Amino acid sequence: MTVKTIDLDTLKVEEVLDLAQFLTPADLRWLAEQLNHLTNGNGHKPLPKQTTIEEAIQFYLDDRCSLAKAADLAKITRWELMDIMYERGTPVEIYGHRTADEIDALAEELEREGVLCSSSAIPTF
Repeated sequence: MTVKTIDLDTLKVEEVLDLAQFLTPADLRWLAEQLNHLTNGNGHKPLPKQTTIEEAIQFYLDDRCSLAKAADLAKITRWELMDIMYERGTPVEIYGHRTADEIDALAEELEREGVLCSSSAIPTF
């Protein structure tokens, strides 16, 4: 029996398919589980623990992670990442069902009720 070592960094889909035709059903299930584990179940390698800002933005734009996760990978806040993307002209999708005017009206109402302090009421030291 010949044993072949496979380098996962250079492995091509065609090679996996060629090898898979010789596997038993149990081995095919095992292979599928391993591939899912290696690709995080979404066809992509797992995200690294830390990236550059450029890499984090690309992960976000490729729908590999949320904006908050991208910021975390770049070790900055979500708002800092949004500012960087805005300065670069990169679109940032903000989800919500309220318009800016509705949010302003809600903020004013909460200020009147004393739930929210206006920025002018915040003491400075």
